[in-house]
Amino acid sequence: GWVMTMWAGAYDLEVEFAITDANTGLPIEGVAIEVAVEKDAPFYNHEGEPDQFKLTTNHLGLAQRICKRMMCFGTRSQLGFTDTFDSHLPLDWKCTISAPGYNNIDLHWLGESFEKLRRTEPGKSRVEVPISLHRSTQ
Repeated sequence: GWVMTMWAGAYDLEVEFAITDANTGLPIEGVAIEVAVEKDAPFYNHEGEPDQFKLTTNHLGLAQRICKRMMCFGTRSQLGFTDTFDSHLPLDWKCTISAPGYNNIDLHWLGESFEKLRRTEPGKSRVEVPISLHRSTQ
């Protein structure tokens, strides 16, 4: 029969925001991402994380934050044909995203935004949060 191994562990998870202009698709530099962490949220497990922090996108429209020791889990088959990976995500982040000349976005549930969770190297993983901003009409 098939032997499947279930496993669980803790990885450092890099969360990368990728912010673009909704019309042009071009990256936006200098976007402020203000994050408030809800400490009473389920699965909250980032010890030592501040209650609030701020990120700013670089010239590629990217901003990163590393969450230490997020719980992760998966299934691996003896022959290696099956090798799944999943991780808890920082769903307890409330984000306000703002840039001059654009409409602000408030994200209270990041879960719908996460894309492409993957292992990058042993003990590390990363996930992308793509966001498009619309120019303000004022």
